[in-house]
Amino acid sequence: MAYLALSLALGAALLALVLVSRRLRRSRGDSERRYRKMFEQTLAGVSTTRVSDGRIILCNEAFAQLFGYDSPEQVIGSTSQDLYWDAADRLRMLTTLREKGELRNFEMRLKRRDNKPVWALVNVNQRTSETGEQLLENTCVDITDRKLLEQQLWQAQKLDALGSLAGGVAHDFNNLLTAIIGYADLVQQQLGPESPHAEDLGEIIKASDRATALTRQLLAFSRRQPFEPKPLRLNERVADMEKMLRRLLGPAVRLVTASDAEPAPIMADPNQIEQVVMNLAVNSRDAMPEGGTLTIETRTVRIDEPYAHGATAVPRGNYVMLAVSDTGVGMTPETLGRLFEPFFTTKEKGKGTGLGLSTVYGIVKQSQGHVIVYSEPGVGTTFKCYFPVSDARPRVSRPLQLPTEVRGTETILLVEDEEPIRELAVEALERLGYTILAASDGDSAMSLAAGHDGPIHLLLSDGVLSGVRVPELLRRFVAQRSETKILLMSGYSQEAVFQNDIVAPNTAFLPKPFTLRQLTERVREVLDS
Repeated sequence: MAYLALSLALGAALLALVLVSRRLRRSRGDSERRYRKMFEQTLAGVSTTRVSDGRIILCNEAFAQLFGYDSPEQVIGSTSQDLYWDAADRLRMLTTLREKGELRNFEMRLKRRDNKPVWALVNVNQRTSETGEQLLENTCVDITDRKLLEQQLWQAQKLDALGSLAGGVAHDFNNLLTAIIGYADLVQQQLGPESPHAEDLGEIIKASDRATALTRQLLAFSRRQPFEPKPLRLNERVADMEKMLRRLLGPAVRLVTASDAEPAPIMADPNQIEQVVMNLAVNSRDAMPEGGTLTIETRTVRIDEPYAHGATAVPRGNYVMLAVSDTGVGMTPETLGRLFEPFFTTKEKGKGTGLGLSTVYGIVKQSQGHVIVYSEPGVGTTFKCYFPVSDARPRVSRPLQLPTEVRGTETILLVEDEEPIRELAVEALERLGYTILAASDGDSAMSLAAGHDGPIHLLLSDGVLSGVRVPELLRRFVAQRSETKILLMSGYSQEAVFQNDIVAPNTAFLPKPFTLRQLTERVREVLDS
């Protein structure tokens, strides 16, 4: 009986072990199936690679798709070395892994099957397999779109910083040019055309004009160029320029223009648009030293989804596109990355200022537009400028009739912190009969006005002053002398000077640099208005 009882007990124990073993196998199978399902369906790319040779021994569908493959089978067996943008990156990754034990949220630039870059956020762990092999467990998430947005933001911030610097330099340079041009005008008037120095003075004025053009380019890049937008049609501006462009391009370059029958109007400064077309045409001509074809297109386009290319993104909306394409030498990615920086040029020394394309960028941005560039070495380059469609319709405006008589007897309060310009303006205006009260800053101007018993017919002030700021100066003048007319002058644009609400948008403005004739005619025009 004892033997039978023992046998029954052992049988029951064995049966229990068998049942437990089955449940364990069933549970392990369920776990494996759950893991396999999670492994295959997760949105993150997961892979296992051998440390010794870098072979991929396991991966999921998301990992294969991340690198441009149709299935995991196409990836398994290949080497992970082929997926790195720089072959040395794998060695650097392994070195960092040995130092830290694991990698968490490690950004890496990898390479797709078609050799296009892909950015991934990677986690890596190292483990030892049952056979003693060292393996890497990799999890990666595609962050290419995020990196693209970061690059766009960085590029925009860099160009904005350069624009602020360029705008400040141009403003100060415009003050110097105003003095140079003004005093050259005075000497030229005194000496007359028969003077032996007349030719030398003419060269000074010509050089000043060229310097003025350079400052305009800097101001255009910084979006502080005097900006007078009007409704216009791009195809009409291009047609008006066609004859001049053909002379500019020369016989070796064939010019082709194309346009929609009736492209929509845009709101932009006509002179600046011509500057954009001119600079792009010159850039294309220089890229085709042996000749080629330059194509200028104007099309009305609709962008239904935000479109990004390189470091530029175009929001959805209706646009008029200006496309300038050439069959020239093209550009490398490195050149494209610095294309719109002021003073950056690939031309040999003395062949260019490096301001042409930065001017294009500034003008298009000032017009609320966007620029996208496509280029391939040995194939050519296309610039596409997208300008928002405007509801306004182009109209013909009557030319401004300037007065023929510029003399006067009125009293003018002149406020200018640049001494050479202040003295120049005093001399030029007093010669014409005006009474001038000259101040170097806002505080001095208010003191002069308070001590002057008679009327002050005109406040002629620089747009940016020390001491009492221009908005405060204007507010107090309007309150105390409402009859006084106002004329602001500045090396910055009217748009930049009038950004404060206290400066009325219809306030008269004179951009620097200016000639003496421009100054005296504008003063007379405002006094007579």
